Amino acid sequence: MRPTSNVADFFHAFVHALRRSLPKETISKLEEWLEIKEGAWQPDCEERLACAFERFLWDGDWNSDAEGSLSRSKIVEAMHQAYPSVEGTPIDIAFPLFVRAEFGRWLERLPAPEPNVAYDTVLAPVHTGRPDRFARRHSFTHGLGFLPWQLAIACTLAAILGLAKLPYGFYVLLRSIFCLAAAVGFANAYPARSNWWLWAYGAVALFYNPIFPVRLGSRGLWAFLNVATLAAFWVGVWFPVGARPSKARTSNP
Repeated sequence: MRPTSNVADFFHAFVHALRRSLPKETISKLEEWLEIKEGAWQPDCEERLACAFERFLWDGDWNSDAEGSLSRSKIVEAMHQAYPSVEGTPIDIAFPLFVRAEFGRWLERLPAPEPNVAYDTVLAPVHTGRPDRFARRHSFTHGLGFLPWQLAIACTLAAILGLAKLPYGFYVLLRSIFCLAAAVGFANAYPARSNWWLWAYGAVALFYNPIFPVRLGSRGLWAFLNVATLAAFWVGVWFPVGARPSKARTSNP
């Protein structure tokens, strides 16, 4: 008997595959809901859509005439075993009624999960079939990673100014900018469950927090740490945002 989490993974993977064959008008509505610009689907949007469909199945307030493994009761039972509670899990997602109606139509295209198959591979979303628009996402003005380039530039400028002898208040501001950038990176890394980046951004945010400041007493050491942090920030701007493994997604709360 396969673990019930594999059933949830199956439905999650189904959405990733189905999204690429949806009609243009449906895609446009989903992009409006997910606030996707110019058709450039990012992995976090792919994940949010797939998790929302899982939540739709978990809720169980839909009708199905399917028999056997596709019956509503069996699907809901499997989802509830995979997620005894949705609070604090990736499927703790709200979505509008038109998305719920669209999910209801997807039930007609839902295949049955295959027995003895582990759906625990990394689901790597493809960004759409629009290479020209996707290429724009790789430009300097967008970046690929968790940290917005504007914050990386602000931190860089603040660190350069900090090399001069300025009033103490400026260094409090510098700490605040670095802390803010790390907090934004942490918030963006959380939906993708990128553990390495979560630890990195979390540590930087704590280290640079202006409320309980860390005091090193050496300008040279601070300059070195600032440069090292900036290097990590710029890697965070360009490091591709990957999909998280489904094992982490389906772990019970």
